[in-house]
Amino acid sequence: MQHPGVFLIAGGGALVGLFAALVLMGRREGDSRANHVLSALMVLFSLSIIYPIVFEALPALSRTHAVLILEPFQFLIAPLMALYFRVLLAPTHRHRSIHLLHALPFLLFAVMSFVPVPVSGPRPGHLSVPRMTEVLWALLVIQAFLYLVPSLRLLFRYRHSLRDHESNVAGIDLGWLMWFAHLFLAMSTAYAVLLVIMLHGPQTFPVREYLSVALSVLVFAIGQRALLQKRTPVIEGLSAPERVVVSPDEAESIKERLTRSMETEELYLNPDLRLSDLVDHLGVTRNQLSFVINKHLGKNFYDFVNEYRVRRALRLISESSYDDKKIIAIAFDAGFNSKPAFNAVFKKYTGLTPSAYRDSRKKLSHASP
Repeated sequence: MQHPGVFLIAGGGALVGLFAALVLMGRREGDSRANHVLSALMVLFSLSIIYPIVFEALPALSRTHAVLILEPFQFLIAPLMALYFRVLLAPTHRHRSIHLLHALPFLLFAVMSFVPVPVSGPRPGHLSVPRMTEVLWALLVIQAFLYLVPSLRLLFRYRHSLRDHESNVAGIDLGWLMWFAHLFLAMSTAYAVLLVIMLHGPQTFPVREYLSVALSVLVFAIGQRALLQKRTPVIEGLSAPERVVVSPDEAESIKERLTRSMETEELYLNPDLRLSDLVDHLGVTRNQLSFVINKHLGKNFYDFVNEYRVRRALRLISESSYDDKKIIAIAFDAGFNSKPAFNAVFKKYTGLTPSAYRDSRKKLSHASP
């Protein structure tokens, strides 16, 4: 490379990517399959960084097929990114042998790497690159967006469905996946810009140096946050939602049994209560119960359960035995698993925070004759 600083950044990025891949492979926290997919992604990022380094530092070697075959590996990045989203958000989705066709572009261009290709026609003052490289980069940009769009749709569907399956969402942070998607979008945009420069830019413009730096920054950013992620709750049926048919009589029966179980058995006191727990308790299907809560009660599962918890908290606040207890104690005794979640839900139903509500009750009691 022309600039030693760029060489150091790119070399550091490649090493960080390989190191993060090793750590992810042996990591016990979170989803092991997702960690393995992300580990493979980090290896591919490192190979993509190494290729420009070799291309610029060793011009003679860069003309051999052994180096050119590194470029087609980039066709595996977008499919692995989509697979990472799928494994995290819809792990019950069945993977069939036909899905191996996602590796077809990589195999195709890997074979073409060994076929002599003409260099672009003479364009004085412009970059001279193999036509296969031009086509490859253009298809990489198209492929990236073709995989990114459905991955984002899956993420948005997951966020929308989360409160239909979880009664406590504190600690579930989907910001990592959104952040990761934005990074991938930035990388794809960088490829598009560099492709234009490759085709029309000046011959002296260091396209591959900029590519290595961009990929190195991407690896540094992913490596920093990827190791901190926790397991993402599984939402069954997210990939292929089933059509639900529940008769009015059956829906009314499920509704009565559900209400009776919540009020008499106080199932909402379990801070980790999930829709699947109630499904097992009532002996109905997940889709039937979700349908009854959404359509017949007009709520999602999160609001349905937390409304019971708020009622419990209101009763506890009114009891003299809780006058000297902290708000967090009331939150835990009502079934919440964190004070911020308790404050947010309580204020949604009462218009006041728990502390303000308790203070207002004390003032009213003191003012009463």
